Amino acid sequence: MADLRRQEILLNDEERKLKGAQQIRKTEEKSSPEKLQQEAERRSKAVEDYQGRLTREKDKQQERGVAAANEAAAREANTAKLQAHQKKIQARTERQADTAGKAKEFEARQAEAQERRAQHEADQLKRAKPPAKPLPLPQ
Repeated sequence: MADLRRQEILLNDEERKLKGAQQIRKTEEKSSPEKLQQEAERRSKAVEDYQGRLTREKDKQQERGVAAANEAAAREANTAKLQAHQKKIQARTERQADTAGKAKEFEARQAEAQERRAQHEADQLKRAKPPAKPLPLPQ
């Protein structure tokens, strides 16, 4: 049993040494000039990408602002057109009502005139005036 325990301890020590060596290699690789240069390039690229995203976001916000302003202007223009159209319709309706009223007045006046004419003719017939003498013939 002691022999197995000793072998296990040796294997564990060997495993620890390998892991330690790997850690040292990783640390050395990370601190190597090439790795540092690559990391610096990666960071600068990340900063450039971030700046590009910020710029694109600002552009999108400006476009949204312009689109919102255009939409508001279009809405106002449509509202103005609608109001103008409603005013035209109201004016047309008022003109039609006025025309209808004038037509009724005209009809009433025509009927009155017709009645007066009929009354006048009736009065003329009632006046039994002798017919006028004819004019003398020219000589």
